Amino acid sequence: MHVRAPSFVNIQCLPHMMRGGLVADAVAVISSVDPVLGEVDR
Repeated sequence: MHVRAPSFVNIQCLPHMMRGGLVADAVAVISSVDPVLGEVDR
């Protein structure tokens, strides 16, 4: 069984959420997804 972590799926939507935004808004957008980067890194 292969289970993807929820944070991995959330990180995949960031390019869509960042489109048209400013670099300064990147921190707010990433924190709104509430990722656990340890899960994404595996």
